[in-house]
Amino acid sequence: MTTQEQMLRVPRVATMLDVTKKRVYQMIHERRFEAVRLGPRQTRILKDSLEEYVEGLRRQERITRGEEMGEPPMRRHQDHRVNRARRPPQAGRESVERFFGERKNG
Repeated sequence: MTTQEQMLRVPRVATMLDVTKKRVYQMIHERRFEAVRLGPRQTRILKDSLEEYVEGLRRQERITRGEEMGEPPMRRHQDHRVNRARRPPQAGRESVERFFGERKNG
């Protein structure tokens, strides 16, 4: 692999990570991956450094899910949302009364 293939331009990295060029420059400033300035308007990101960064994100995600420690992955409960039919209406006196039944005055 040539040196040119080992370095990536900022717009290419932004496309790969699905972020803006500005965010890539912020990440370079935060030292999340290594970059080389070839001139005043020429910044290149080292491919190996970018791959290490992405692998670190994947590793962190696996740890968060509990897969890294040999535990089974966490599963969401099936009933994680309230059934729309059982949810109280959002507005209107009539719809609230229909849901809860008519109020008895007295």
